[in-house]
Amino acid sequence: FGFFNDRLTLEVAGFITNTKDLITRASLSSATGLFSKKTNAGELEGKGIEIDLGFMPIQTANFKWNGRISYSSSETIVKSAGESDKVIIADLGNSPIAGDISAVKGLPFPYITGTDWTRDDQGHVIVDAEGRPTQDAKFKNLAQVTPDYILGLTNSFEYKGIGLSFTMDYRTGGYFLSQTKYNLTWNGHVAESGEFDRNVGFLYPGSVIDNPATATVGDYIPNTSVLTGGFSTLSGQLNRTQSYFGAASNLASFQLIDATAFKVREISVSYSLPKDLLGRIGLESLKMSLNARNPFVILAKSNRGYADPEATNQVSSSTSNASTNPTGTLTNTSRNGLGFIGDSQYPSTRTFGFSINTSF
Repeated sequence: FGFFNDRLTLEVAGFITNTKDLITRASLSSATGLFSKKTNAGELEGKGIEIDLGFMPIQTANFKWNGRISYSSSETIVKSAGESDKVIIADLGNSPIAGDISAVKGLPFPYITGTDWTRDDQGHVIVDAEGRPTQDAKFKNLAQVTPDYILGLTNSFEYKGIGLSFTMDYRTGGYFLSQTKYNLTWNGHVAESGEFDRNVGFLYPGSVIDNPATATVGDYIPNTSVLTGGFSTLSGQLNRTQSYFGAASNLASFQLIDATAFKVREISVSYSLPKDLLGRIGLESLKMSLNARNPFVILAKSNRGYADPEATNQVSSSTSNASTNPTGTLTNTSRNGLGFIGDSQYPSTRTFGFSINTSF
């Protein structure tokens, strides 16, 4: 739609897709003598919408202002996962992280599943008499990979040959697993290890313990005194802080990072020489520009520079070096294995440039 001689424009696009009989490598029981089989199974339903609002508030002989605001959101739901309710797309193994990227029936695709601390019915972490949480043996559905939505803004101004333009966007709702955080966790170098006195320990937020008054398993009360970490008085002065971070390093939920990000993609400043001046030197146009790409990037609080969310590895579904070696790196072969970022990714770059454009 265009209004006021296209000074205000609106573009809307939506889609619904349905994909059936996907080529899937499904896991099998080891009793069959096989690990997996290829089959045509599964069904995905995708829905999305894109909205672009363009505007030109001012347009005079000396000053022009153009802008565009965009909104996009899309989601693919697993309607069927074939013979099971879950198909593993990328298996991270038990080392470095007990988790995987999967297609789970009824959930967005792809989805992160993995281990978490044992919790009560209200979701509180259960700690023992020494403040130690334990890992739940069952994999849990942890988080979706793709963002809920993306907002974008493009603006350009021009005044008597001087131009300023910038492009930025904001996305939120997605998550990823970080191998870099794992590498910092198992040896106690992660940021969380510096937020308390390691010799004393800390009170795990919102944790619960067995009720000593009843001694009934499953009867929990809020934990107000038992500290996690520090030195044990029950286990021969064993360093419980080291034990805690060793257990946390393998935990998928502990390595789960919010992929929210705000990025100024590009800023450009330009100057075009006046045409009357150019005519004297035999030129039709001469424009000089300064530009910066990725000058400002703001990540989620939980992402302490571990990785750029857009640098997600695509990991293979087969066992890789990182599955047996904590210092290894998962391979990059499956385009569907989004949701894991290994430590082999190059950091995002910030570039600055200068250009001169002319015509005769």
